[in-house]
Amino acid sequence: MSLPARAVFVLLMGATFAAFFVAQRLKGGPPVAQLTYAARAFSPDGDGRKDVLALAVRVPADDDLTLTVIDRAGDRVRRLATGVTAQGGKPVRAEWDGRTDAGARAPDGRYRLRVGLRSAGRALTLVPGFRVDTVPPAPTVLVGGDGDRDWITGPVAGRVEFRVRRTARGRATAIRVLRTDTRDEPVPVALFELPAGVRTGAWDGHVQDAPAPSGAYVIEAAVRDAAGNVGRSVSARPRPGGVRGLPGVSVRTLLARPPADPVRAGRRARFAVDSRGRPYRWTLRRVGASRPVRRGSRAGGGELIVRTPGGASGLYLLEVQAGRDRTAVPLAVQATRGAPLLVVLPAITWFGADPLDDDRDGFPNTLARGGPASWPRLLAGGLPAGVATQVAPLLVFLDRQGIRYDLTTDLALAATRSALSPERRGVLLAGPLRWVPTDLAKRLRRYSADGGRMAVLGTDTLRRGVDVASTRLLRPTQPTETDAFGTRVRPLRRLPAGAGALQPVADEGATGLLTGVQDLPGFGLVEEGRPAGRVLAALAQVDAAAQAEAEAAGTPLPPSVPAVSLSRVGRGTVVRIGLPEWGERLAAREPQVQQLTRNVADLLRGLRPRIRSFPEG
Repeated sequence: MSLPARAVFVLLMGATFAAFFVAQRLKGGPPVAQLTYAARAFSPDGDGRKDVLALAVRVPADDDLTLTVIDRAGDRVRRLATGVTAQGGKPVRAEWDGRTDAGARAPDGRYRLRVGLRSAGRALTLVPGFRVDTVPPAPTVLVGGDGDRDWITGPVAGRVEFRVRRTARGRATAIRVLRTDTRDEPVPVALFELPAGVRTGAWDGHVQDAPAPSGAYVIEAAVRDAAGNVGRSVSARPRPGGVRGLPGVSVRTLLARPPADPVRAGRRARFAVDSRGRPYRWTLRRVGASRPVRRGSRAGGGELIVRTPGGASGLYLLEVQAGRDRTAVPLAVQATRGAPLLVVLPAITWFGADPLDDDRDGFPNTLARGGPASWPRLLAGGLPAGVATQVAPLLVFLDRQGIRYDLTTDLALAATRSALSPERRGVLLAGPLRWVPTDLAKRLRRYSADGGRMAVLGTDTLRRGVDVASTRLLRPTQPTETDAFGTRVRPLRRLPAGAGALQPVADEGATGLLTGVQDLPGFGLVEEGRPAGRVLAALAQVDAAAQAEAEAAGTPLPPSVPAVSLSRVGRGTVVRIGLPEWGERLAAREPQVQQLTRNVADLLRGLRPRIRSFPEG
């Protein structure tokens, strides 16, 4: 090596060692800038929890600072401060609301703070960084074990064990028990916590220090993460199939399942009874009769086989009692001898509206909630709504009048086409048939259009579709403005206090619908409908002031939308009674209601209505 080369080598080595010792001294000295406070994560989602990140920066000597949030790639996201005077050793505070310079919310991810020091003429990226995290945790609740009965308790609700997946480290898990079968929105009935690190717990089965009543419940876990996001195992408005895990709890006392189809008179009817292992007594009686036609007892639940009585068609009730608990379910019995009048019962609505949770998600599987709903199934609600107040009074009246009829259900009608043959004189829908398969709705309309006689006794009827599978009711639709016969239906409304009676607003005497009926007083609820075809006879609520004004002026009365109508559909006719209180008034034996009901029955059978004498209630 030449002498000049050796000199250069020595100088370079000296500079290297000098730089090394300077760097070591800098490392051992105080940092140029230090991030003294910043949460590890925050969630700028506007929910009021950790929406803003508080920052604190300290420098050892006085300086003017510029604070900038940068992303992982080192690109600027938000300038927080420029030219901030900092005193040595004292923190400079700033906040970041999670927004970019353009005002948009920064995407979830990791960010850091860059500090510019004017006097030092340099910029430093401080560590550690922090995260924007707006995704809530997703806890899952699993009630019981893998057994089919681990999620069912009763007849006295006892301890229900559960476990939670995806809890937050170092934080307690809030637990709520919600009852879901009584209202549109779940109702909290119990609240407690699982300590941090604990994933299993138990609900004691009590509500306000008393055993929980029979019903559907869901156990919900709420978990808060480090960013302040709260995740719940049950969403605020859960969709069918949208609940994670198996969080449902069913408290049951006594349930029964009726046959879905009518049973021939004299044949065996098969029921299922869940008495929670207790012995029970049962009776079978025809609606309207005080004495049972069959009775017996069983040592426990399971299948119950009852031979139906012979004779005429009719609706029967199986009534079951276990201890102090009672329930009842309907049974349709069809006579071996046919009749010209067919009465159709709303079995799809009965099964589809019952508040039974049969998929363990904690929410009733009903058509109103979007389904699916299994059929046939145990009826958690006991006797379906409308049986006692609408269907039973109608059939009791027909029995009392000696009017023979065939009896079927919409489920059975959907499975066969023979029941709507042209030989059938009339069909009476003992409603409400809220959900019906589209094909059945079309067949009912076609039956009328081809010359058949139809009567609809029930509000909110034939306006929703549903698919009937072998064991489930699927894909229920929302109500349409018109029913299957084209009647434009108005929402159910309450008449004002002091409203007058429903009065005839149309009456082509040849129909006979209003024979012996002057008016219908006392109804408080009406579902008015404007038929698509020609109105032959109708009763409506008439505006008294408008009526007086029309009479004084000698002008026609303004058109009214009828609550009761007989209209033409093709070559046939449809009677529609949009009065939900009809059955109760019929059970009270009000003469005008009885007369009009008899007129409907006569018209459906092809007979001429006449004025009759009816005993008052």
